[in-house]
Formats: sequence, C-alpha cells, structure tokens
Amino acid sequence: PRLYKKAFGMVNTRYFFTFEDDQINPSHIIKRFLKVIQLGRVATVCGIAFDRHVKNSVPVAFDFFINQIGNRIVGDYVRNRSFSLSPVGSGGFGATIYDSDRIKDIELTYKIDEAPDILGSDVTFGYQVNKQGNLAMADWDVRSYHIDSLGAIC
Repeated sequence: PRLYKKAFGMVNTRYFFTFEDDQINPSHIIKRFLKVIQLGRVATVCGIAFDRHVKNSVPVAFDFFINQIGNRIVGDYVRNRSFSLSPVGSGGFGATIYDSDRIKDIELTYKIDEAPDILGSDVTFGYQVNKQGNLAMADWDVRSYHIDSLGAIC
C-alpha cells in the first residue's frame, strides 16, 4: 500500500483516477466515471478487470458479509452481477476514480483489526469506504484488460 499511500497523499483535486501500468482501459472511462461519482454518497467507481492471479479468473470486485461460523466479517469475489452499475464492497485500485473529499480519512492498510479475514489494501480500503456510509460502485459495462509479460491481453 505504500505506493498508493504516497500517490493519494499527493492529490490536490476533488477527483482523481488510478490505473495499473499493465492495463488497457476504454477511451471513455473517465468521462463515464465522472458522471457516476458525482451522485450522492459515491466515493469510488471502478471498471471491471479480471484477476490474472486467480485460476478461472474472476472480476476484481468484492462483497463483504458476516460468516455464519464465528460471526466474522469476510470478503469474497463478486461472481455474478446483472446490473451495469452496482455497489460493491470493494473494486480494487486499477481503473478507479475517487472522490478525494470522501476518502481523505481512510487509512491505506493491508489488514484491519475489526475484520482480520479481509486482506489486501484495495479490499480493506473498500471496506472502510462502506463503513463510512459511502459507496464503492462498479461499472460492469466498463472492462479493463491486463497485458501479461509476453504482451498477451488477459
């Protein structure tokens, strides 16, 4: 999370956009996300990329729920979503726009004490966004793709 901490600390605009250096994003992504992030309590809007580190790749979007065993907060990948725009627990940092006013008090950390089963700075970030009463949104009609080390799109 150090890279994102540093980057987020340098922001001096209301909205900012992040993407990964191995990502291909649609040309209209920022214009589309700006329309959504100005609605209500929206703190972040992400496009959908697929996790290249997971077999049978899944979207990098997470929801949180209370595990029935042990009553612990856990997260899992969103498997199916039928709406083009929907709230999620977290959407990762790739191809995401942020409202800096809504996220300024969020700590970027790999793990949080109250939800020890939720790991990853992008996932804990989304958890905190939701806990504040704000929304992390995913636009399921915006697909971002990664380029692997051989130049193939995945």
